[in-house]
Amino acid sequence: MDTFNVKDSLDKIVDRIFKEGKSFYNEPLSPSIRRLVHVEGDATKGKILVPYWFSVVQYGRGPAKRGSKAGPGKLTDFGKAIYAWMDKRNMFTSKTAKGKINEAKGLAWYINKHGTKHYRNGKYIDIYDTIIKESVAMMIKDIRQTALKITSNLVKL
Repeated sequence: MDTFNVKDSLDKIVDRIFKEGKSFYNEPLSPSIRRLVHVEGDATKGKILVPYWFSVVQYGRGPAKRGSKAGPGKLTDFGKAIYAWMDKRNMFTSKTAKGKINEAKGLAWYINKHGTKHYRNGKYIDIYDTIIKESVAMMIKDIRQTALKITSNLVKL
């Protein structure tokens, strides 16, 4: 008998999001983000676990609520992430370590002050909302069909 499996359905939703979803620059979502998304559950229940910042993919990162000061020559955690991101993409124009730190601090300050370009443009990118709505509708349909099959088999007995 065909049965409905919640975890399998959630796995399909996540796979579809990362297959069809496009980022702000109309590029596929990063595999590094995919590795942070996990599905937990079994045949009767389940959940999709995502990082707390996952909505940034759709809306952009807004300005920080309050500024954090790292001091001269030092980086905040966000500044360190920006530094690593810039270093990986070879985006530094400065050749000295101090200059690179200052470039990363400047970009981190600007994002903390004004938000990312995605956020400033106010452009909503539908990456997962529509896919989730469509998939949930299909899950409900599948559950109804499974329940109908079980009921019809019980009536036959």
